[in-house]
Amino acid sequence: MGRACVVTDSANRFLIACGENDRLFDEAGRSYIDLFSAHGAAWLGHANPVVGAAIAHQLRQVWNTG
Repeated sequence: MGRACVVTDSANRFLIACGENDRLFDEAGRSYIDLFSAHGAAWLGHANPVVGAAIAHQLRQVWNTG
């Protein structure tokens, strides 16, 4: 599953391996509802295929103008 990030609080520590829609998955494949996501993930979901396609399309056109 590639890269992972550490999610931690005072009692728990686990690695998030990937996300899909409103879910996060740890390296063992356990699913968690993401109640703490940033604005983009909260509104659009993790790994939203429509957003990914739009970003890929834009990157093929131009991605730095400044």
